[in-house]
Amino acid sequence: MSPVNNVAFSPDGKILASGSWDETIRLWDVATGKQIQVLKENIKRVETVAFSPDGKILASGSWDETIRLWDVATGKQIRLLSGHQGRVTIVAFSADGKTLASGSWDETIRLWDVASGQLLRVLQGHSSKVYDVAFSPDSKLLVSAGDENNLRLWDVTTGKQLQLITGHTSFINSVAFSPDGSLLISGSGDETVRLWNVTTGELEHLIQGFMNRVESIAFSPDSKTLASGSWDKNIRLWNTTSGEQLRILKGHESLIGSLAFSPNGKLLASASDDTSVRLWNAITGKQTRILTGHTDVVKSAAFSASSRLLASGSREETLILWDVLTGRKLALLTGHEDLVWSVAFSKDGKMLASGSVDKTVRLWNTSNGKPLKIFSGHTMYVKTVAFSPDSKLLASAGGEKTIRLWDIATGKMSRLLIGHQSIINRVAFSADGKMLASGSDDQTIRLWDVTTGKSLKTLFGHTNIVNSIAFSPNGNFLASSGRYGVVRLWQVS
Repeated sequence: MSPVNNVAFSPDGKILASGSWDETIRLWDVATGKQIQVLKENIKRVETVAFSPDGKILASGSWDETIRLWDVATGKQIRLLSGHQGRVTIVAFSADGKTLASGSWDETIRLWDVASGQLLRVLQGHSSKVYDVAFSPDSKLLVSAGDENNLRLWDVTTGKQLQLITGHTSFINSVAFSPDGSLLISGSGDETVRLWNVTTGELEHLIQGFMNRVESIAFSPDSKTLASGSWDKNIRLWNTTSGEQLRILKGHESLIGSLAFSPNGKLLASASDDTSVRLWNAITGKQTRILTGHTDVVKSAAFSASSRLLASGSREETLILWDVLTGRKLALLTGHEDLVWSVAFSKDGKMLASGSVDKTVRLWNTSNGKPLKIFSGHTMYVKTVAFSPDSKLLASAGGEKTIRLWDIATGKMSRLLIGHQSIINRVAFSADGKMLASGSDDQTIRLWDVTTGKSLKTLFGHTNIVNSIAFSPNGNFLASSGRYGVVRLWQVS
């Protein structure tokens, strides 16, 4: 298997192009997921792909130092553009579709006439590799960035450098203009995202967040707040409307593997590799209680619908039921033969489900702590479980790349969902129970029709594993998190 370095949607969203180190470009039908074309004329690894604004042409850049233009309808190569003296890392079309920009390890940017394939000009000024370029919405400006920590703003017509924008302390791997053309956004290896005024080159906003990967996320019941937990041992609360960070909750001594808001929205629970479960005031951010009792890593936590009970699952093969008001341990649930990776309450709070590395899903009576059912059939570890809102179905998934839907009344599997290419880390039902979302190590999120079991859509965007997903209670959004501190909000309504 070769890495897929770059993907791009056609303007109408119907086709997805992917470029790979296997020296091919593949075109995919987004609706069906079927492969349409394989473009094979690249000599070396494909680093970048981009569609023209009308969707008729696909441009690709390769390690062979060339750019190729392809007819999307036929899959045939239209033109070969040569001139770079190093691998081509990025290609981008102007908004009017007349000009193509290419950036390279040869420290230059080249502007090409798309219609004729003629080289218009070479932009020189970078002292190191160019990683990204982007045109302004009016096609008059171009921004470029790379290994030297600076952004450069160019006049497309004259080829003159207008501004050198400094501030980042490490390489810049991503740049873009705001839709109105007034701002530039840049993402860097210095773990910051910066917004710049295009006219003045001045820094408008500095966005700083995680120092490490995001492991867990959760929405508040009113959908206004998103909580995220990281390997940096901190929890961050975010305003979902503005994207602003509200506060940082500190106290854990290791990574935070699971987060859960109480249904009444007053509390936030966090489970950590430091063996503790902590309760926080969701409004003030103050820690209200530390629940101790586990003797190993705590991987999961969940509130009952009444907000009175909290369940936590640990690597020590046990689950603990807690009284939220007093912090008292109510029951120790034993039976699993390996790490308990996931827990979930039914909506009425009468049942608790748990998934384990022992390949089983277990159902428990929360009033007496006794086991109700064992769901067997998984051939690898179970990493995630979730009840449907009506508590008639239970979804489970993990290491075997499939999702199982169980009929809780009969204990039988009702459906097997197949599509992911790697480990599934999290599943979640939408508020109306009609849709199931899943996040995977294959870097995708899939949306499924619960009734038919069919895949509705595959969401691309993460560049590494998807650790966690959560639907907003109002059903409008899906949040997802991955490595490297990235949390994404998707509109699903």
